[in-house]
Amino acid sequence: MKATENEIENEFFKIEIDPSTGCISSIFDKRLDRQILDKDGQGNLIQIIQDFGDSEGFLNSPQGEPEYNFWTGKYWNVDSEPEIEIVESGPVSVVVQVKKKFELARFTQRIKIY
Repeated sequence: MKATENEIENEFFKIEIDPSTGCISSIFDKRLDRQILDKDGQGNLIQIIQDFGDSEGFLNSPQGEPEYNFWTGKYWNVDSEPEIEIVESGPVSVVVQVKKKFELARFTQRIKIY
């Protein structure tokens, strides 16, 4: 097991974390000798999606008329100013914790490899 805040690795995988976004930028499978994650490199990206849902989960149009599957198309990526730290590092597993925020919301992700 190898671990830094931006990279964790075992005998099977090497995972890289982009320090500027907190997103997984690479998952390399050593056994298959290939990249698993696509070229966008945002494996754990959190997105905030604007909808007009009510308290029961139904989506409503901006005019107030009930409408199923109504979405404005507006979204925000939560990918700035992450706090990244190793919270567990031992012979069996490694955990890197990524904390992100968006306005008043707070998110914590844990990336773990055995």
